[in-house]
Amino acid sequence: MNGNMRIIPAAAPLLASANLAREVAATDSSQTGTPTTLAADDGLRDIHGPLTLAGDYPMLPVALAVSLTLLALLAVFLLWRRRSRKESPMTIVPPWEEALQALGAAAPLREKGDGLGYLQSTDHILRHYLERRFSLPSTRQTRGELESALHTLGEEWLQEWRGELLRLLRLADLAKFARQAGDPGQLQGVEDSLRRFIAQTTPAGDSGGQR
Repeated sequence: MNGNMRIIPAAAPLLASANLAREVAATDSSQTGTPTTLAADDGLRDIHGPLTLAGDYPMLPVALAVSLTLLALLAVFLLWRRRSRKESPMTIVPPWEEALQALGAAAPLREKGDGLGYLQSTDHILRHYLERRFSLPSTRQTRGELESALHTLGEEWLQEWRGELLRLLRLADLAKFARQAGDPGQLQGVEDSLRRFIAQTTPAGDSGGQR
């Protein structure tokens, strides 16, 4: 055989078939490029993890975040509104002006002849004025207690009014307990006395007061 290997003619078709099969397998492998997954019977698993689906999005944390944001915005709005609102300053009416206004409001009772109502109103005006002007608890005291309290004030000029004030308080007691209203002249005298007393006890420089 001259030292060279010769292919037996009968085996040539078999070799050609084997070569063709290898070429087809190589071609399929190069086209797919996908790693082959081993069978589960071999005890191996796929290396790829589970995919997250579009409908599996966490909604609860998002809802909580939105709610907290809305609450924060509401709190900021309320705080801003509270600070921007201008509070109107309180106007304190002096006791002498308040008493004169109350006397003017009670005048219709005297004019229409309601002596009982008028004397009860003037009694309240006088007691309230003494309480605000001189810090006497006159609205909670009887006439006897108020008479003793007037002595404690000490101002000599005020003691000149002590008898007149007790007379006005006595007239009010007669209206409340004895139902004695007094005549129109007496009612006008009550208003005049109260106005003079208020004017004399008004601080100097305020509405022409003397004290």
